[in-house]
Amino acid sequence: MSRDSDLTERLRRDIVRAIVDDTGMGEQMALPVANSVLAFLQSEYPGQRMYVPARPKQYDVLEIDAALRAGEVPKRVCERFGVSMRTLRRMFPHGFPKASRSRVHESRGQV
Repeated sequence: MSRDSDLTERLRRDIVRAIVDDTGMGEQMALPVANSVLAFLQSEYPGQRMYVPARPKQYDVLEIDAALRAGEVPKRVCERFGVSMRTLRRMFPHGFPKASRSRVHESRGQV
């Protein structure tokens, strides 16, 4: 088998697996769909390397806002939610939400 044939079969298997994993469809039903996707890619992008952008990340801004208002430090919020400090600043362009005074005292062991 040629290198191209090996790569084609590997891609076909990967597409079938993705269809099965994402839809719960059986392999027998997923195979014709995978063949159609593969045929499309081969006709539209023959021999090309493709750039496939990552899915956009989704962040729960309300949860992040609540964590900041609860007094959690921004660095910890970044770690907990898997967001960079730069992205966190973009989410709150007018500054991070301030912790309520009662929350700040509670976090310090005071009431």
